Amino acid sequence: MANPPNQEVILAIDIGSSSVRCSAYSRQHNDNDDDAVVSRSSMIASTQKQLRGVEPSTGQIFVSDIQTQVDTCVDDVLNQLQREAFDYDNSSSFEIVSIGVSTFVMNLIGLDYDNNVVTTLSYACNTPSVAAESRALLQHQSYDDQKKQVDYEALRQRTGCYSYHSSYALPQLRCYYRDHHTTPSVRRWTTIASLILSSWIVSDDDDNNNEACKEEAERMLNTISYSEASWTGMLNFRTGTWDEELISQYLPEDARCHLPTICKDNVLTMGMTSIRKWPQMARAILLAGVGDGVCANVGSKCTSSNRIAVTIGTSAASRIILPIEIGDEAFHVPKGLWCYRIDGRRVLLGGALTDGGSVVEWARALLNLKEDREFEACLSLIHEQIVSDPYHCNDSGSVTMVPFLSGERSIGWRDGAKGCVHGLTRDVTSVDFMRSCLEGLMLRLAAVLKILVLYASQNGGGDDEDDIFILVSGTALERNETLRKMLANFCLGSKIVVDTEGVRESTSRGIALLATAVQRTDNFWPFQSYFWPNEEKIIFSKADYTALTAEIESALKQMEKGQNDLIESVCELW
Repeated sequence: MANPPNQEVILAIDIGSSSVRCSAYSRQHNDNDDDAVVSRSSMIASTQKQLRGVEPSTGQIFVSDIQTQVDTCVDDVLNQLQREAFDYDNSSSFEIVSIGVSTFVMNLIGLDYDNNVVTTLSYACNTPSVAAESRALLQHQSYDDQKKQVDYEALRQRTGCYSYHSSYALPQLRCYYRDHHTTPSVRRWTTIASLILSSWIVSDDDDNNNEACKEEAERMLNTISYSEASWTGMLNFRTGTWDEELISQYLPEDARCHLPTICKDNVLTMGMTSIRKWPQMARAILLAGVGDGVCANVGSKCTSSNRIAVTIGTSAASRIILPIEIGDEAFHVPKGLWCYRIDGRRVLLGGALTDGGSVVEWARALLNLKEDREFEACLSLIHEQIVSDPYHCNDSGSVTMVPFLSGERSIGWRDGAKGCVHGLTRDVTSVDFMRSCLEGLMLRLAAVLKILVLYASQNGGGDDEDDIFILVSGTALERNETLRKMLANFCLGSKIVVDTEGVRESTSRGIALLATAVQRTDNFWPFQSYFWPNEEKIIFSKADYTALTAEIESALKQMEKGQNDLIESVCELW
C-alpha cells in the first residue's frame, strides 16, 4: 500500500569495516503530541553492500571504496522509496528530514590542501612502528624525545581509555609525523562520516553560491562529534574538549593545529539546499558521525545502566550507557574498560576485542570449512558437546586458545600481543580446534562482562546482579546459537536476552532513533524505560543453575585460570 504524500523519512547509514548499509525509516508522529517514534516496523527501505573497508593489520581505511558504496546504497534506497511506495503524479512525495551516520571507530582521515586523502588512521592498526610508538609513550617519552613524568592513571581517568595503545590515534599520529617530519602534507584531520557527507555539497555555476558551498563543505570537514573524538583517545570526556595536557606534550604543533572542531550538538548542518544529486535531502538535518557502539546500544534498547549490550561483528564489544554529565569528577572508570562520551549528559562504558567474528572466520579458513554445510555440521557437533559437557569436566585433553590475532585491547591492553593455542595432540580434531577458538573468544568477552556486571550492580543498575540483563546482537551472535550458549555458560548466572525484533538492524535502528531525538527541543533522547525487546528469549538464567554443583563453577574457574595463565606465559616471551 502506498504511503501518503509528503512522508517524512529518516535516512540511517551504517558504515562498518566489512559492509555498508543504508536504511530508510518512516518518521511517525504520536497523535497526542509531537513525539516522533522510530521502530523496526517503520523501516520502509534498506540495502547493504559488502566491502573491504579496513585492512586488518595496517588499519588502512579504503576511503574511496567506502564512499562509492555509501553513495550506491543511498541511490538504491531512494530508488526503492520512489519506485515502490511514494510515486504520486510523477512527483516525489517523500522528504528526507534527517540523516544519521554510524561508523566504525576510531577513524581519522588526513587530507591535503585540495582535500585529497593523504593517509588514514583506524582502530585496527597493529603495525610494528605504531607498536614502537606505543612503547615509547609508556616510557614517558614526549614527542621531542624528552622524558616526562606522566600519571597514566590520571590520564585514563580524563580520556576514559588507554590512550597510548596502538588502536588509538595518539601513537598513530606520532608515527605519521615522525615519518613525514620534513614535509608533512596533511592540512586537516577529519572523519569518514564528515568526509562523505561534505562531498554531497554540490556547487552550481553561480559564483556566490559556489563560495558558500565551499565554506559549508569546509566547515563540515572540520567537524567531529563527541563520540568520534572520544574514540580517538584524546578527548577529555569530563570537559568535552581535546585533552590539552596530552596533546601538548605528545603531539607536534602541526598535528595539534589540524585537529577538527568538536561538535557539541552532534549536528553538522540544518539543510543542504545546494545538493543537486538528491533533491529530497535539501532540508535534511545532517548529524555528525556517531560511533557504532553507541548506535548498537540504542538500537538494541540497552539504554539504561542495568542493560548491557553485547555485539559481535568483525570485532566484539560489551557496553552500558551511563548518565554522566560533563563536569562530573566523581565517576571512576573501572580498570580494563574504556569510557567514551556520547553527548553532554551521557557516556558509554565498556570494553572491546579487536577480533570477534573475525576469529571464527580465521579458524574456518584455516580448517578449510569453506562450505556453509561443512561449517554448520562442525557447529552442530560443538553444540552437542557444550550441552553435555560445557566446562570440559569430562575432558582432560581440552585445547585452550588465546584469540589475540590482532593484538589485545580489553582488558589487558597489551600492544603486539600474539594469539596462542595450547594442548594440541594427535587426538585433536577440527571440531576441538574450532571449539577452542569459540571458547577463547567468549572467555575474553566474559572477562569484560564480569567487570561491567559488577559495576552495574554496584552503581544503580539494580539491587544486585539478578537485575542485570545482557542483550546480544550482531551477525555472529544472531546466526550462531553455539556462541550464544557459550556466552550464557561463561557468564554464570547472568540473564542473556536475544531481541528477536531484527537483531541485524540494531545499529541502523539506533541511528534512526538518535536522528529523531536531535529534532526535539526538550532534551529527549531514546533512553526511556519503555524501550524493551518486543520479543525476548532468556537463553540462560540463574534459575537454570540451581541444580548444578560447585564442581561446575570450579571447572569454569579452572578454564578462566588456564587461559589467563597462558596469556601471562606468552607475555613473558613478548
